[in-house]
Amino acid sequence: MFRFLEWLEAKLPRKEELPIFSLAFALLLSCLAQMLGVSGIIGAYIAGLVVGNTKQGKFIKNKIDVLVYMLFSPMFFASIGLKLTTLSFSNRVWQFIFLFTAITIISKVIGNGLGAKLCGYKHKECIQIGIGMATRGEMAFIMIDEAKKIGLITEEVFSIIVITVFLVTFITPILLHLSFKNKETVAKEQM
Repeated sequence: MFRFLEWLEAKLPRKEELPIFSLAFALLLSCLAQMLGVSGIIGAYIAGLVVGNTKQGKFIKNKIDVLVYMLFSPMFFASIGLKLTTLSFSNRVWQFIFLFTAITIISKVIGNGLGAKLCGYKHKECIQIGIGMATRGEMAFIMIDEAKKIGLITEEVFSIIVITVFLVTFITPILLHLSFKNKETVAKEQM
């Protein structure tokens, strides 16, 4: 695949056409992955690895980033939001969501913090690393979407996990900001 893309780079009269071919390549591998029975994201990921390791990989990435942020990411998150059909939860479910969110953050902080401690980081740095790793993102959404499609989870469980991922993603930067504050910063803000 690398050789084909490098050959294509040499044959194209203008390198501005490379992002178009790279996007088509990603869609082709995504389709192939779907036909083989795995998630299309696997094929797209492989295409990204291949394209990213070509001579023009950085140029292609910079050109495609605009399209991703303006079109693909909003469409992906909108599609996840459209699937939230059970937002009329009882109080017990909301209590579970907040408990699940807290456990999700705490487990990531402890697990990644211990890993950082084993690597020789200081206590405060371990906490900062743990908090920084707490957030979930697109992969969590993709995994639960796939689980819902094949019937592993119900719509209610899907909605609970989506809300939890959203809350964790929202809370993590706030906690991370607070973890980097030291006594001098707090004293300066009080003046």
